[in-house]
Amino acid sequence: MSGFGYNVNGFGAFPSRGPGVMLLDILVIGGGAGGATWYYAGGGGGAGGVQTQTQVTPPQNTDYTITIAAGGAQRKNVSGSLKASNSTFEGSGLTNISATGGGGGSGQIVDSGNNNGGCGGGAGINATSNGKAGGSGSQGGDGGSSTNGGSYDSNARFAGGGGGAGEDGSNGSNSGAGQGGDGSAWLDGTTRAGGGGGAFGDSTANNTVLRGSGGSGGGGTGAAANSNGYTLSSTAGTANTGSGGGGGANSVPSAYVANGSNGGSGVCIIRYLGAQRGTGGTITSAGGYTYHTFTSSGTFNSGV
Repeated sequence: MSGFGYNVNGFGAFPSRGPGVMLLDILVIGGGAGGATWYYAGGGGGAGGVQTQTQVTPPQNTDYTITIAAGGAQRKNVSGSLKASNSTFEGSGLTNISATGGGGGSGQIVDSGNNNGGCGGGAGINATSNGKAGGSGSQGGDGGSSTNGGSYDSNARFAGGGGGAGEDGSNGSNSGAGQGGDGSAWLDGTTRAGGGGGAFGDSTANNTVLRGSGGSGGGGTGAAANSNGYTLSSTAGTANTGSGGGGGANSVPSAYVANGSNGGSGVCIIRYLGAQRGTGGTITSAGGYTYHTFTSSGTFNSGV
């Protein structure tokens, strides 16, 4: 008699206990955007948007298509800024999830940071103008604005930091380029999706390094350059955190360049209590939960 058992007295039948209801916690992060390189200083890239669902029940044995976004490329000496790609979780029985890619950092002063991203890109600044506003984020923090050197050094330029999932990127100021906004921590305790730091550029021989640091969770550090040949490279957003890349600097007219860096790719993580029941992704266990981590596109099956 399939599906039935007997009570302790041996009389009567009752349904046997099944595996119980599967309750999923889902994290999806879009691709982090790249920083920009421009004379003098490019903005940091915004982090990818962070989207979650908590304690949702999928139908049994159902496939869900997961798309993981690549990190956005840095932009060199090109006006405008680019949004990174989206990461998605799609299938029947649950609400589809789309985590928007980060907004790219801007270079040329006529452009603000990208306004279309999950987190906004930081603003850049050129040799002759005052600062520009950072981009706004649709699923996270805004990017920081840029500024000229003011009382620090009239030839210095400070770009804004990219927005992070948990915080706006900071503005460029006389005390340094803007820092990337911090990311946010998920249920597993890990912080992801930090914004990229803004760059510092100067046409003098001043070697003071005032570049912006990346936000917590994997944001890249901004670059620094001046006309004395002093350069420090930017760093990329950490892979599979959706973090933004650091902005780049160009010390025109001497053309010492430290390029901006790419953003980090996105990620999708699915977890549920108990032993493994679903399939797909890299499967691990911690704290009584089973985790399915997707660092590239694939399929999650909800199992029994």
